[in-house]
Order: sequence, then structure tokens, then C-alpha cells
Amino acid sequence: MPFLLASESRSPEETFRLGREIGLRLVQVPERGASSVLALIGELGGGKTTFTKGLAAGLGVKDYRLVTSPTFVLKQVYEGARRILHYDAYRLQGERELLSLGFEEDLATGAVVVIEWADRVLAAIPETALMVEFEHDVEAPPARRESSVRRSTALPEDPGRRRLTFRGERTRWEELIEESIASSGA
Repeated sequence: MPFLLASESRSPEETFRLGREIGLRLVQVPERGASSVLALIGELGGGKTTFTKGLAAGLGVKDYRLVTSPTFVLKQVYEGARRILHYDAYRLQGERELLSLGFEEDLATGAVVVIEWADRVLAAIPETALMVEFEHDVEAPPARRESSVRRSTALPEDPGRRRLTFRGERTRWEELIEESIASSGA
């Protein structure tokens, strides 16, 4: 039975902390040959890589600051208390290309598998995956008084606020996510 849970992150630091808390709890989950899969969905700049850096920190990756979006290499591997296999499906043309990268084999390694832009390869994502959707939560800038000054057409500055929505198997993910949100302050 699936669950749905949403959380607000007020800054990139909070998004990082939430990822770290989830990573700390995933270290305690027995591998049993099956990987823990996190499928990340959201717009460019939505916080997916920041969240993954936090996840890597929680999973014991020594220099988590080196975690970057694998957009051009398609897959990165990070060693920690549990191995992280970090995919980026942004440039992929579909599930077949993801599978050609060894994705299916990676699911049986016991690693933590993270897929950014997972909505581009949904058919390949296992039903046991935790789906995490990142939405910009940009507040409107304060209203200005009318003046003769020319109005800017620039977009408002992104304050880093995000809404993260988690969906997954209740028995596998719900308690882990609830505890992580409570510990991170998100």
C-alpha cells in the first residue's frame, strides 16, 4: 500500500539536511541484495542534486561535496557505508538507454540507486522505489509602488524554497521518511 507525504524546505541547506537524514537511516537498512531506489523528479534547479549530496553525506561518502549531477557522464559511483549509484536521465531518450547503462544489474547490488529526472524513464523504475518530487516554491516579490521607473522583466530571485513530495511503499519507506523529516527540521 503506498503512502504520500509532503514537506517544505525553506533553503538549500534544509534540502541537504533532509537528504542527509534519509541517508543516515538507509545505512541501517539491510541490503539483502536489493537496492534502495530513489527516483527524483523536478525542474532544473529544483534541488535534486543538493538532496543527493545530503544523501551521500548521510551514507558516509567521505567528500560528499564532489557529488555533482551526472548529466554528461550519465552515471556516477560514490563509495560510503553503502555504495551510491547516481544516474541522470536528462539526456536519455527513454528506458532502453537507461537499461543499456547497466541499470537492471545495479538494482541487484544492494546499493542506493538515485535517478535524477526519473520521469523520463518511469517504465524502468521499480515499484519499490521512493519517488521524490521537487517543486519550486518561489514566493512572489513584494508589491512595488507605481512609479516612472521602468519595470524589470527579470524573474524573481529563487529563495531556495521547495516542496518535496514523497511517494512509495508504506512498509518500506513511510516511517523512514517521517523520521527523516522530523530530524531535519524540513
